[in-house]
Amino acid sequence: MNGDDDDDGGRRPRARAGNEIAVGWDGSPGAHAALALVHRVLPGRPVVTVTVGDAPGPDDPAVVRRVIVPAPPAVPGRIGRAVAVALVEGADGCDLLVLGARSTGRADLLGSTASAVVEHAGIPVLVAPVPPGTGGGFVPAETRTAVTDLPHPRTAPGAAPGGTGPVVVGVDGSASGRAALRWAVAEAARTGRTVRAVRVWDPAPLPVDAPLAGLRSAERAALAADVAGGPVVAELREGPVAAELCRAADAAAMLVVGSHGRGRLGRMLLGSVSAACLQHARCPVVVLTPAAAGADPAADRPAAAAPAG
Repeated sequence: MNGDDDDDGGRRPRARAGNEIAVGWDGSPGAHAALALVHRVLPGRPVVTVTVGDAPGPDDPAVVRRVIVPAPPAVPGRIGRAVAVALVEGADGCDLLVLGARSTGRADLLGSTASAVVEHAGIPVLVAPVPPGTGGGFVPAETRTAVTDLPHPRTAPGAAPGGTGPVVVGVDGSASGRAALRWAVAEAARTGRTVRAVRVWDPAPLPVDAPLAGLRSAERAALAADVAGGPVVAELREGPVAAELCRAADAAAMLVVGSHGRGRLGRMLLGSVSAACLQHARCPVVVLTPAAAGADPAADRPAAAAPAG
């Protein structure tokens, strides 16, 4: 491993290095999957590992620095959120934070730490799928139990497939959606991938006599405004938004979405679409909250298409 360990707890402000990627590291299959994913879909970027508590660092020459954050007190029912805050603090100054999602064999579960990280992070967060049955969620080293005879996430069937496909990004006219598109275009340019910008509208809630032809025309116009002539392939899909985004990204290198969920007192919550994509997408998912996008949360709402005519 190159570079010296940094055990300042991640709490001193650091100058942004420009292109460092932070990987949440606890030695678990999820952490291995996250690090392997960085090499596949974000090659050539310097990697910083962030460990909550004391755990052996990865033997990987791409790791230029290791940040060790003191483990938070183990409060029952709150450890996931406490670890999430520590990970976010440890990733200060990096451009992206990468985590392995917990995988228990049930497709409707996302680890509490991963979802809390996305809620708190002021930078984009990439969540790497983990092979079913590995139990590969990020947990503090002090509370992790030993797990043996697990398939290695780099070679196991169903491991995070990101690599050769396009970058798929959900667009909806919101500030977070525009930031997601900018991020996707910039990241695709680094690796020579194409970008597919997907706008989804769901006609199911509409009255049976709704003028669907006019609404489709309006959605196509809204999609054109979303991409505004950028270097992307634009696609309009119909159906449940999260489900269609996941289908569109089935063979993608990654799916990029903005999140504009809001909670009481302005606290950021993971939006329903981004949460569903994190839970169900078969490819890695990048989420940009309004904080990560530099947007005004109060104004960050999807733009509805005006009926044509």
